[in-house]
Amino acid sequence: MIKGIIIVNNHGKPRLVKFYHPVESEQLQQSVIRRVFTQVSSRPDSFCNYLEGIVPEWGENIKLIYRHYATLYFVFAVDAQESDLGILDLIQVFVEALDKCFENVCELDLIFHSDRVHYVLDEIVMGGMVLETNISAILQSIKDQGKMATESLSKTDDSQSASKIREQLGDSKWIQMEDFLLLQPDPIKGLQKEFEDDVQPLRDVQTRMGQEIRIQRHQENEVVLSKTDQATSRSGTGMLLYLLKHSRQDLSDATEIYLQVYGWCF
Repeated sequence: MIKGIIIVNNHGKPRLVKFYHPVESEQLQQSVIRRVFTQVSSRPDSFCNYLEGIVPEWGENIKLIYRHYATLYFVFAVDAQESDLGILDLIQVFVEALDKCFENVCELDLIFHSDRVHYVLDEIVMGGMVLETNISAILQSIKDQGKMATESLSKTDDSQSASKIREQLGDSKWIQMEDFLLLQPDPIKGLQKEFEDDVQPLRDVQTRMGQEIRIQRHQENEVVLSKTDQATSRSGTGMLLYLLKHSRQDLSDATEIYLQVYGWCF
């Protein structure tokens, strides 16, 4: 039986920890990780990849079988009944599955995608027992799991169309729901009415101001026309300058007055 699986880097920092044999507290788990790393990292690469481990938390007759890849140690702690060569092959299967899943797996993949790493491991080992060693079957299971995750994200309750809701409720309940919605007050129309009530006084003030301005302009135009009666002997250009000088209207009003006087004179 597999007691636990530990992946640590060259500095002893754990990247994946899986205990199949229960360890009571977190402090004891950290003690197990440090103990395993100390025993494995102290061995040269020329030594064999398995040793009789001393891990009191896992009992006696514990073997540590490991492989060293670049900056990571993959360590499997097993009891005496497990085959050393079989566990070495199992570690190789695990690493190859990770490499296929992440495309050239590295330590960062284990840090930022720990959920996927655990899923790959669960396809191989579950409860301390070996489930699958065929890489193709493992990758197919991972592919199916990713497909299911994508479909679950694309399907939300809010994305159901009205036809699907109608099929689920039935025609009678659908009609009742439509009647209920029709009887409810429209909040948009209510806001529009409140806005119209607030804006109407401003529109009234604007209308009164426009009327006063038109009356004032009409009175000023009458004053200007009375002055033009005294300037009938002036020429067209001189009369326009005279009107512009004595009138406070803009160019459009002066032009209109000039055309009136010009037509009257000629």
